[in-house]
Amino acid sequence: LDEARALAARVADATPEEGGINIAYALHLLGMIAIAERRSHDATRHLIASHDYARQFGATATSTELLDTTATILEQRGQPAMAALFFGAADRQNAESGNPITYPERTHYDAARERVRQAL
Repeated sequence: LDEARALAARVADATPEEGGINIAYALHLLGMIAIAERRSHDATRHLIASHDYARQFGATATSTELLDTTATILEQRGQPAMAALFFGAADRQNAESGNPITYPERTHYDAARERVRQAL
């Protein structure tokens, strides 16, 4: 993860002229690395920045994924009931949008879902 973090950080720190929409993707990756490392505060900060930056470019397709990331962060913070609500909303949004999560991040979401099921 250290190598991925270093690469993503270089892009995230680029100027908007140099990085463009890739800055949003790099911030998202930094958020996912933080989730993998169970650093929920950093994950939240990076994912919000990613979403805000992507919206400047009209990129909203990944908005549904924010529900999954929020649910995963809530699970990490010991809030399984709230996480379950967000996972349910994510399932509905992903199905209705026709944009289901298929990225490598899904492994983290599925593991968090299972921990939520066990906790409830």
